[in-house]
Amino acid sequence: MISAQLPPNEQQRLAALARYQVLDTMPEASFDDLTKLAAYICQTPIALISLIDEHRQWFKSKVGITASETPRDMAFCAHAILEAGVFEVTDASTDVRFVDNPLVTTDPKIRFYAGSPLQTSDGMSIGTLCVIDQVPRTLSKEQREALSAVSRQVMTQLELRARLKQGRQYKDYFEHLLELVPNGMLMIDYDGTILQANGHVLEQFGYAQEELLGQQVEVLIPERFRHHHPQSRRAFLSSPIARKMGSGRDLYGVRKDGSEFLLDIGLSPLTTSEGTRVLASVIDMTARKKAEDALSQSESLNALILESAGEGIYGLDAHGNTTFVNPAGAAMLGYSREELLGVPMHSTMHHTKADGTPYPREECPMYAAFKDGVVHQIDHDVLWRKDGTSFPVEYTSTPIRNEREQLIGAVVTFRDVTERQRIQEQLRLVIEAVPSGLIIINEEGVIVLANQVLEEQFGYERGELLGQTIECLVPERYRDKHPEHRARAFAHPESRVLGGIRDLYGRRKDGSEFLVEIGLSPVPAAVGMLFLASVIDVTARKKEEETLYQYMNDLHRSNQELDDFAYITSHDLKEPLRGIYNYSTILLEDYGDQLDAAGQSRCEALLRLSKRMEDLINSLLYFSRVGRSELAVGPTDVQKILDEIIESLDIRLKESEVDVRIPRSLPIVTCDHVRIGEIFRNLITNAMKYNDKPEKWIEVGYISADEVPHESLSEKDSRIASSFQLRDTNDEIPPESHKPLVFYVQDNGIGIKEKHLSSIFRIFKRLNGREEFGGGTGAGLTITKKLVERHGGRVWAESTYGVGTTFFFTLQRSVRDGIDTATANSLG
Repeated sequence: MISAQLPPNEQQRLAALARYQVLDTMPEASFDDLTKLAAYICQTPIALISLIDEHRQWFKSKVGITASETPRDMAFCAHAILEAGVFEVTDASTDVRFVDNPLVTTDPKIRFYAGSPLQTSDGMSIGTLCVIDQVPRTLSKEQREALSAVSRQVMTQLELRARLKQGRQYKDYFEHLLELVPNGMLMIDYDGTILQANGHVLEQFGYAQEELLGQQVEVLIPERFRHHHPQSRRAFLSSPIARKMGSGRDLYGVRKDGSEFLLDIGLSPLTTSEGTRVLASVIDMTARKKAEDALSQSESLNALILESAGEGIYGLDAHGNTTFVNPAGAAMLGYSREELLGVPMHSTMHHTKADGTPYPREECPMYAAFKDGVVHQIDHDVLWRKDGTSFPVEYTSTPIRNEREQLIGAVVTFRDVTERQRIQEQLRLVIEAVPSGLIIINEEGVIVLANQVLEEQFGYERGELLGQTIECLVPERYRDKHPEHRARAFAHPESRVLGGIRDLYGRRKDGSEFLVEIGLSPVPAAVGMLFLASVIDVTARKKEEETLYQYMNDLHRSNQELDDFAYITSHDLKEPLRGIYNYSTILLEDYGDQLDAAGQSRCEALLRLSKRMEDLINSLLYFSRVGRSELAVGPTDVQKILDEIIESLDIRLKESEVDVRIPRSLPIVTCDHVRIGEIFRNLITNAMKYNDKPEKWIEVGYISADEVPHESLSEKDSRIASSFQLRDTNDEIPPESHKPLVFYVQDNGIGIKEKHLSSIFRIFKRLNGREEFGGGTGAGLTITKKLVERHGGRVWAESTYGVGTTFFFTLQRSVRDGIDTATANSLG
């Protein structure tokens, strides 16, 4: 056995094969039909679509054998891909290359082989369409030409299959593929429900899509066979293997109007995340019978191939005249097929360029294909209809050779890309409308797209960046390392934001640099992986952050200075104030009998005012200490603190007849236990003091941040007393929650008018007379607010006047969510 040599372009050939992503895929009716057609044309029992991988040949479609692949070193097809035309072995048992080949000496006992290479548009032979017989034979000229034509149709199907994968989700691919398949396709689930049906099936059976989807597949089967079908369906699903149905007997379908027709069905199982599906290829054998009668003539064979294609296809002879055209091509051009046959293609439909200038025939790539023997693929061009209008196309012109390898014409396959260009234009408009810079690069780092915002950011004229590498936008000191970073991004494609932790710089065309933030997103495409980058100039933002940081520092310093001033001033005031108080006392004690009633009253007033002034100074001193002293932050059992406070207030609570309620045990939080105790004490004593109800109560508890009511309690009227009690007190907040806890102290006291809620935390602010409700300096809530803010939280109140008040304040739940001592102290 003589194994085939490797082609000189083997690596490029394997890369071309990989681009189609077809190896080890499920059978597909569109390929199976072409394989059957090749077997019929050449009258052989075996036909294959064989793809030559690095170490094997794998069969995308097969007729007459069960094997799915063979080693490459045994493959006849490995020899065939080295040839430009049909590779034929008339008798392998006498051919020195194959006489001892296991495929000849054992099953399938090959004697005859003919293979037509499957060539890509850039000339890479990725496999063959081959026919095999177990007796020696020779193909006729017509059969060789037809085999070549069918092999080109296989490549058309492969190209179509690959292009359908570009930019779409799998479901879209599948649905579009069903519509492009030249025969009816149905997909059903395990229960026989019709999930999808392409246009051919709807036309074959006379249904609208909404009438058929969701129906049982038995609706398409004549009544005399329906009762057996569910059992047959379940038998297939119990052993789901792709196979043709109806071998040896006729199968019939029933249309919506009750008429029946002969059909051919191929079944293929599909494994999805939603379970096993069955894909059924449905062919109306009425049309097939007519087509088979026409296969006796070579022209009819080519016509059958053309009828199955959704793209426009026409042939040219060596003079550039049209030799055949398929219905899709004639329809797109607005002619009948008869009007196009024999006419010069170029002067009929390709005479003018898109800009309106004449298109010389000698420059025409379609015409060039049968002059230079090279495949010409054009992505942007126009063809002209009979009515004088043009439409954008992409096309491939492939040379045709006879058995002597002489150029005799070309086959042109074209596609109307009007809709694609419309979508591309919409995408372009969207990209241009984005307020940030956008750029797309390929794996080599070449810029393939840049919007106007980005070009303005970097100082380039429109279009100057296209074709350059991305490193032109990177400062020179970072350029050497950037390709390495880019390669890692393509190796592990994922969306990410760059510049959040460290400063990133872009380089303008004039060499100046500016701060940027970059968002990267991978974009899969037919040409390989691309990356979309969003570029934001953050220079202004950085300046604002620096200004804000400086402002915060200044504010912190100012607050500290105010605290220091309050501390020093209040401390220094205490000595003269104590002197005034003492001298007033001496006046009353030593000279009281010498003062009249008015003098005594004024001395007593002086004592009261001095005492009040001392209380205010003490409150001010304490308030300033709150901002000056450091917090001892650590895990704190808040329930234990609350129990101690209630125990210390026990006598006052009993005297005031106040009922304290705690719906559920308070959690452990990160805080300074002494300061948190002061917060609770201040709020509880306030709730005790400002309550004139006969049955007084105070409720202390906590909720999650999500449970904080958004409407003010003043809108709830009398419902405040039960607003929190309606919650399930056993519904504990999950310990893994990272959201802050909201503690509350609620009472049914005198309440606060809504207009005063915004001012209750101002120092020395009192809403009642000085001697009402036990007096006081009005500093307690101000101190409470500062203690909460020192812990990184906030405090607020909601109230209904005459009904009650609830004070809220926030704290982090656990040590891992809390603030450390240094952070807490920096908040002062």
